[in-house]
Amino acid sequence: MKRAAFVCLLACVACSLTQSLDHLSYSEGQGGASSSGTGLASTTGSTATGAGANAASASTGGTGPGVGGQAGAGPGVGGQAGAGPGGGVPFCVEGEHAFCVDFEQGLGDWSSESVSEEAGATLGLSTERSTSPDHALRSFVPGRGDADVALYATVSKDFEGPWRAMVVDFELFVEEADWQPEDVNAGFLVFLCTGLDGLGMELSVGGSMSIGAGYISFNFSHLDEVDGLTLSPFPFGEWTHVHLEFDPRGRMEGSVGLEPFEKSWQAPVEPPETRCWIDLGISGYNDPVPDLVSFVDDVTVDFER
Repeated sequence: MKRAAFVCLLACVACSLTQSLDHLSYSEGQGGASSSGTGLASTTGSTATGAGANAASASTGGTGPGVGGQAGAGPGVGGQAGAGPGGGVPFCVEGEHAFCVDFEQGLGDWSSESVSEEAGATLGLSTERSTSPDHALRSFVPGRGDADVALYATVSKDFEGPWRAMVVDFELFVEEADWQPEDVNAGFLVFLCTGLDGLGMELSVGGSMSIGAGYISFNFSHLDEVDGLTLSPFPFGEWTHVHLEFDPRGRMEGSVGLEPFEKSWQAPVEPPETRCWIDLGISGYNDPVPDLVSFVDDVTVDFER
């Protein structure tokens, strides 16, 4: 089992925000190879440059299966396209959240994307399924053996400002995959807060949610004294709501479906120049893994002091 650390955090910040998302518009029937064989939006970028490419490798680990109740489904209905709570009404309402994306007006105001296009990964809008009509973000990352090469199909959002509790909610659908006994996991959410102190020293606190065949794991970066969390198997093939409250000053809690999780740690000294970000999609920082396809919809981010 591989267990790596976040790397290239601040050195790659500039490059992580350089790619525009305007060209990721929906186009039925386009897209690269997929385990489901369905079309999706035009894809982008050949190099992984988003926050996940710089930071996501901390989310290895988890030896599953976990204990506890089966993670429950979100408001979508068994992966049916458009079968969400909106009933045709857009999910995002102006002014209700600090950040909201329902993928109905394009990709939304993401800061950057990371797509390993040269390896066959794809990223874009799809009408194949969604929780609020009619689009969701579809990610595909091809399987690989023990190649030690990270692959990405993610979007990233950067938030400037002081460290505070970041509240993230989204709907996640992960297709059934051909998992083998030796397979590990991939990341579907990465979260990180970082900053520079008065002497130019970097401090980062973050983590990720990884999914394997029989478990979900949360692991942390720059918190060596904090053990990861292992949850019950993810319910592949259905929409599941993910709720995360992450405060880099010492607290994380939330739920995946119906299963709650919670973790705390000694608060680090907050540096004066700070920012936080999230990655959503598929961060393929472990191997071996099978072909993986995921859908993300109805993303909100809010902040609490």
